[in-house]
Amino acid sequence: MPKYSKNAAFGLSCLLLGSVTQLPAYALEKQAPETSQSLVLKAQEEEKLVKQAEQYLNHLTHLKAHFLITAANGHTDTGTFYLQRPGRLRFDYDKPNGDYIVADGFQVHYWDNTDKQHNSAPIGTTIADFILRKDISLDGDAMVTRVEDVKGFAAITVIQTDDPGTGELTLLFQQKPWKLVKWRVVDSLGNITETALSQHEYPKRLDPTLFVFKPPKGYDAMEGR
Repeated sequence: MPKYSKNAAFGLSCLLLGSVTQLPAYALEKQAPETSQSLVLKAQEEEKLVKQAEQYLNHLTHLKAHFLITAANGHTDTGTFYLQRPGRLRFDYDKPNGDYIVADGFQVHYWDNTDKQHNSAPIGTTIADFILRKDISLDGDAMVTRVEDVKGFAAITVIQTDDPGTGELTLLFQQKPWKLVKWRVVDSLGNITETALSQHEYPKRLDPTLFVFKPPKGYDAMEGR
C-alpha cells in the first residue's frame, strides 16, 4: 500500500473514505474460545475470502456507480463514481457541489469548486493507487490484518506493511454476487471516512474524456499544485 501524506491525499480522504461509525450488518457476536483446529479452519476460510476479493478486483475493469461519502465530521456528499482499471477513476459530485476528482493514469487531480483551487499528486503517492494498480495483491506492500465474514458480506482490513502507523483501509464486499460496496479508511489520527457504492453498472466502455482533468474556463491547470 502506498504512503500518503496530508497533501498527497488532499481530496482523496473523500475518495477512498467516508465516516460512518460502523459497517452495516457487520458486527461479530462473541463466540466461545477457539480450538487450534477451528483456528486452522478459520485461517483457511479467511485466505479463501482474500483470494476471492483479489480475483474480483483484478477482473474489475469498468465500473459506474452511485457514491455516498461521509466525512469524519459527519458531512455527506453524493455523486457518480467511474472506474477504469488500471489507472483511471472519477468522482463527480452532485449539484450544487461542483467538486470532482480525476485520476488520469498518472496523477490524481482534485478540483475544489468552493475555493476554486486545483491540487494534484502522483497516483503512486496516494491511497488511490491501491485500487488503480494493474495487479492488485492483498500481500506484499499491503498486509491483511483482519478478515470478517458476516451474513453474505466480507470485510478485509489492510495496512501498509512498512509503515503500519499510517492508517488502515477496510474493503467491504457483497459476496453473492461479489461486488465492492464500501470502503473505509482510518487515518493516523483516528479519523474515519467512508465511501458507499450502490447502483453498480459494468459497462464495456467509458468515455475517455471522463478521465481527463479539465479546469473551468480561465483557470490555469498548473495553479494550485
